[in-house]
Amino acid sequence: MQGGYGNQGWPQGSAAGPGSTAVPVAQAGYEFSPQQDQKIARLGNLLILSGILQILWGLGQGTTSWLFGLGQWLYNAPISLALIIIGIMLCLAGSSFKKIRATKGDDIQHLMDALGRLSAATLVQIIGFLLAMVLGVVVVVSIGVLFTSLF
Repeated sequence: MQGGYGNQGWPQGSAAGPGSTAVPVAQAGYEFSPQQDQKIARLGNLLILSGILQILWGLGQGTTSWLFGLGQWLYNAPISLALIIIGIMLCLAGSSFKKIRATKGDDIQHLMDALGRLSAATLVQIIGFLLAMVLGVVVVVSIGVLFTSLF
């Protein structure tokens, strides 16, 4: 048995074991220890703060990049959109992590929800940055073609 993870397959705090008539976790749910709940809730708070900062950064970048020209705006638009979407998803994941501390018996479901949201946020980030790189290359090539055709 691994230390720090509760009784595997049995409700937290139960003295039950495989030969017991206690209800398995699949029916009763799983509960992390108070120390584990505290660490998970802290992660939830940090994710929410990070999400808010990313939303603000994405909004700021998206609204000010047009000052540097259409090319810069086209390059920054997907990054800004990705930052906003990722920020929202991080806030949602953070709230799922915080639910682990606030609820009893649904810890694994809340954990799986949070992990799914973090995975989706990572995928959005990858797609956003790849799209930004492609648009950056298109802008650079377009400027190069335009520049050479003028001279």
